[in-house]
Amino acid sequence: MTIVCPLTIQADPRALLLALQPSLDVALLRLQGQPVLTWDAVEEVEVGPGWQDQLRALLREEAPPEGLPFAGGVIGHLSYEAGRYCERMPPGKGRSVSGDGLFRRYPGALIQTPEGWVAAGQPSWVHQALARIDALPALPAAGAPCAHLSIAPPDADFAAGVQEILARIAAGECYQVNLARALVFESPLSPAALFARLPFAAHGAFLRLRDSVLMSESPELFWSLEKGRVQTRPIKGTAALGNAAALLADPKEKAELTMIVDLMRNDLGRVCEPGSVQAQGRTVLELRTLLHAEQSVTGTLRAGVDAVDLMDATFPPGSVTGAPKVQAMALIHELEPVPRGAYTGAIGAFVDGGDAEFSVAIRVAQWRAQRLTVHLGCGIVADSDPARETQETWLKARAWMGALGLSEGAEA
Repeated sequence: MTIVCPLTIQADPRALLLALQPSLDVALLRLQGQPVLTWDAVEEVEVGPGWQDQLRALLREEAPPEGLPFAGGVIGHLSYEAGRYCERMPPGKGRSVSGDGLFRRYPGALIQTPEGWVAAGQPSWVHQALARIDALPALPAAGAPCAHLSIAPPDADFAAGVQEILARIAAGECYQVNLARALVFESPLSPAALFARLPFAAHGAFLRLRDSVLMSESPELFWSLEKGRVQTRPIKGTAALGNAAALLADPKEKAELTMIVDLMRNDLGRVCEPGSVQAQGRTVLELRTLLHAEQSVTGTLRAGVDAVDLMDATFPPGSVTGAPKVQAMALIHELEPVPRGAYTGAIGAFVDGGDAEFSVAIRVAQWRAQRLTVHLGCGIVADSDPARETQETWLKARAWMGALGLSEGAEA
C-alpha cells in the first residue's frame, strides 16, 4: 500500500541533502523534472553477471500515484565499463572509483512537486521520514569553495589522441569516437557541500555509494519510459553562449549529432514496435556556461519487453561512445589510459509499476576520500580540429571549476 503525505517544509533539495547527507545511502535525482530525495534502502544489487534478473526481483507492480514520478523502486547507476554485460566491449583498465554500478531499493521518497514537498511510499518509510524531517536542525549553508587541481593530463596528450582517431576515421575504421580525459581535484569539503555549490541540472543527481559518491550535473536524458513510450534525447555539438545559430549551421556539429541519432534509432529498434521509432528536429539546449545541440528520438516498447530489456539494448549510451558503437568502444579502450567508471554510464531509477528514467552520466564527479575525478569528453568526427576539441574539454570543466573556486587552466 502506498500513502502520500504533504510536508510543510519549503527547502531547496540540496539544502535538505546537506542536512541528511550523513545517511550512508542517500540519493537525490530528478525524475520527470521533479526532485526526488530518499534514503534507508532495504535491498541492493551490485552490477555484475546476472544483475538484470536480480534487479527485476526488487521491483513491484504497484505504480506511483498519478502525478508523482516515484513512490518506490530501484535507484542507482551503471558505470561505463558495465557495458560489457550488455554489448561487446573490451574489459576495463582496472577498477574505477565507482565500480561497475550499484542499485538500491527504496520503499519511498520525498518529492518536490509544483505544489510543494510530499512524502510518498510504504507507510513505514513515510512515517519515519516525517519524523526525521521534523527532527532536522536548521538547514546548513554550503560553505566556501576550497580545492586544488592535482592531476591534469597535458593538453598535448589529448590532442594527440584526437589526431589518432582522425587517422582511424580516414582509414575507415569508424565514423565517430567520443574521447575523454580525466582531471583530479582535491577538496576538504563534503560531497554534499560541493554538490550544493552546483546548479541542480535538468538531469542532475547525487548518489552516496559504499565508500564513494557520484555528483552529476548532467544535462542529457539517456531515455525515459512512461507507460510503454520511450524517449531518448542525445546531445552532440557544443558552442559558447550566444552562438546558437552558428551551432545549428555548423556542418561538423550537425554530422556529429546525425550519426548518434541514427545509432540511437538502431538501438531502440531492438526493443520497440517496428515503425514506431521516429526522430524529431535538432534544437539548441542553453546551459549556464555553454550551448548544446540535441535531438529527440521516440518509440513504443514491444509487448513483453520491460525497462531492464531497454537498458540491455541501449547501454552504453551511443552519444558517448561513437559509431559504429562496438568499434568506437574498442578505440576508447585503446586510447584512454584510465577507466571511465560512472562517467558516460547511466544514473536513474527503475520505478515500481514499469516506468524508468536515466540520464547520461556526463558532467559527473566521482568522489572518494577528498578526491574528485572528473572526466571530460568530445565527439570526434572527420573534420574535427584537435585544438578546438581540447578547448572544448576546458569549456565543459567550467561549472565544476567554478564550484570549486578554480579558474580555467589552473595548474596541477
